[in-house]
Amino acid sequence: MHTSLTAVTPTAGTLSDVARELADSPEIWWPHVRRDSGKRWYVSLLEENDFEAWLLGWPEGEGIELHDHGSSSGAIAVLEGTLLETYIEASGWVRPSGRLCHRQLPKGALVSFEPDHIHDVVNGGARQALSIHVYSPRLRSMTFYENRPDRGLAAVRTEVARPDLVLV
Repeated sequence: MHTSLTAVTPTAGTLSDVARELADSPEIWWPHVRRDSGKRWYVSLLEENDFEAWLLGWPEGEGIELHDHGSSSGAIAVLEGTLLETYIEASGWVRPSGRLCHRQLPKGALVSFEPDHIHDVVNGGARQALSIHVYSPRLRSMTFYENRPDRGLAAVRTEVARPDLVLV
């Protein structure tokens, strides 16, 4: 592992640097790749006091529903395939407006986000996609949402980290 990864205390801006450095270091993540899972999978790559990094595998059509990352900022680097992200447009300093936006994240894409980012992610390709996700502070809770046409954004459940539950 490059020593610079453990020497930094990431902010939202530097999380993308950590994600990019990990993406550019296949010797770190390649040994963890699974090809026969059939379900979304994840492997911890790096755990520090103030941030963590994960490798995620997204089989064709697999995804995660609309959610936030609690108080964590994050960054995603796409290693293989194409991910589709649907996210809730934020309106400046107020709560998200509920307007859905979409973007394609092809191989090589790198995006970062603040704690108020609410999104879903799904594999939009015909083969498994791989991505690296970096969170700071370490992911401790995720709230899942529905975007209801009649009432807008509504929280439906919150999952909180515990020893038997990984939040990725």
